[in-house]
Amino acid sequence: MAELVDSRQERLRRNRWWAFPLLALIFFGTSALWFASGSVGAGSLMLGLAVVAIGWLAWNNFRFDRRLSQMRGRLRS
Repeated sequence: MAELVDSRQERLRRNRWWAFPLLALIFFGTSALWFASGSVGAGSLMLGLAVVAIGWLAWNNFRFDRRLSQMRGRLRS
């Protein structure tokens, strides 16, 4: 069971380095495009959505990583 937790945590950490910057580029790039096209309202809404979405994803990822670390510690002790 500890090996399963380790493999899941490794996959979670391995994909973190490229997934968050790509999502940030997509969200903030869309917002920048709205601003560049002259739609300040849509750009502001997308910027707010981007901040909330990236924040929630980061919090959820780190929370899940912490839970896996706790599980691994309990299984090994």
